[in-house]
Amino acid sequence: MKVTSLCIKNFKLFSELRTFKFSNTSIIVGNNGVGKSTILEALNLALTGYYQGKNILKILNQDIFNKNCVDAYLASLKTEEKQDPPKIEISVYFDSFAECNGDDTPDGSTGDGFTFYIEFDEKYKEAYSTMIKNNEIDSLPIEYYQIRWRSFARRDYYNNRFIGLKGLMIDSDNFSSNNLYTSKIIKEFFDDDASVKMSQAQRKVFDNLVNNDTVNKINEKILENQELKDKNVSLGVLSVSKTSWENLISTKVNEIPFEHIGKGEQCVIKTYLSFTNQSTKNKGIIMIEEPECHLAYGNLNKLLSFIKTKLSEFQVIITTHSSFVLNKLGLNNLLLISCTNCISFEDISDDTTEFFEKKSGYDTLRFLLCDKSILVEGDSDELIIQRAYKDKYGKLPIDDGIDIISVGLSFLRFLEIAKQLNLTTCIVTDNDGNVEALKGKYKDYCDLPNIEICYSKTIVKHSDTNTSKDSVPNLNTLEPELLRANSLAIFNNIMNKTYSTEEDLLHYMIKNKTDVAWKIFKSTEKINYPQYILDSIGVYNEK
Repeated sequence: MKVTSLCIKNFKLFSELRTFKFSNTSIIVGNNGVGKSTILEALNLALTGYYQGKNILKILNQDIFNKNCVDAYLASLKTEEKQDPPKIEISVYFDSFAECNGDDTPDGSTGDGFTFYIEFDEKYKEAYSTMIKNNEIDSLPIEYYQIRWRSFARRDYYNNRFIGLKGLMIDSDNFSSNNLYTSKIIKEFFDDDASVKMSQAQRKVFDNLVNNDTVNKINEKILENQELKDKNVSLGVLSVSKTSWENLISTKVNEIPFEHIGKGEQCVIKTYLSFTNQSTKNKGIIMIEEPECHLAYGNLNKLLSFIKTKLSEFQVIITTHSSFVLNKLGLNNLLLISCTNCISFEDISDDTTEFFEKKSGYDTLRFLLCDKSILVEGDSDELIIQRAYKDKYGKLPIDDGIDIISVGLSFLRFLEIAKQLNLTTCIVTDNDGNVEALKGKYKDYCDLPNIEICYSKTIVKHSDTNTSKDSVPNLNTLEPELLRANSLAIFNNIMNKTYSTEEDLLHYMIKNKTDVAWKIFKSTEKINYPQYILDSIGVYNEK
């Protein structure tokens, strides 16, 4: 039993109905403020009736409603056309939930699932009408609200026990409920026999307190008090239920209470406990918000490796701002959301998915979330393009929302992503003395409107110069192109060198690529740039 879709309306930032589709593993990414955390909160709320670790009815307030819908409702109360109190609707679709099959769905189609409502309770209609008549409502009357689950088969429920799927949410920053949550999971390790023995142990403690000599002596002193003699006052011990011991159990790690250990370790332990909880195996959905928070690289890598071993046993939905998390758990599980759109990434090739999983250090998330990008091979290319852009436009590319991203030799991997998601990008590459081979390499991308390939159209051979192949093996890379666009004197000055030949200078520049590019970037002297560099910085400004 898996969750396949989630529809949200009037919950927090989602005013209009938004639909999100999930697979067995879904990794939600997006810019700040698009609702990644809200999606997890909505799903957890619909499955459990809990919000931020507490029963929603106990902490219900108008701030969880969409502000625009609340404002519109309150404004309407000052007019003749008064709106009904707004309600939150969260619909959850499943791949198989026969008893909840029906067409009472957001779009009227047939499906398996239910809708969770936070809504006005009609039994308070008379009291509400009186408040309206007396103009007494200046905020949402949440005291008149109820929660209700309604299956797509049109059956109403007022608790979540009918749902055959357990929802577990792990939020590394919301620790107010973490100890309770963790203790609850720990208690599930107790079988009936262990619970009975704990109850017996608790009863013995109770009996010892009741018969304690100290208590009896205090009662004797109370009886000696003349003012209380006729009142029959005594000290006793409160009776306990058979499960009262559960409130005395505290989770500890190395003898330290759970709430006092580091946040990163709390997150790790909570995750391990969730995935090893036998009561939810193959019938649970685990929601994890930003697992990278508070974790060093090594611990994060270990945690992700553990999660990967459990993906066949649980449905997992994760939000992240980490390229490492995304790459490690699989680009094919990506769910890219914006304020208006939601894109899955199921069609990316297995080869590319495996590549980024193995080379998980690549900044794929930066590429996915930027408005515009220029992809380069290395640090030297990045620095030169940054400086060329600044020389021409008086500011750095990032100031215009353009990210310069170094991707090594993985241009084709990133272009596959750009093609799948229709991302706007430009790549800057050397022709390496073979323009036709370069055209063949990028033939699937050259004609796409969202992708530009910038390279030098000219091929320079060693026979055309006084440069030996031993000293400078390739004359069609960045450094030779830069030197041809300028002069020996200019670069000697920038590098603080006194080379007498271009060959010697080129040899130095190629051996010290990043250092040379850094000196050009920092120099007060402006230089000329090869045409393909100028083409790349003009892609987003001169169309």
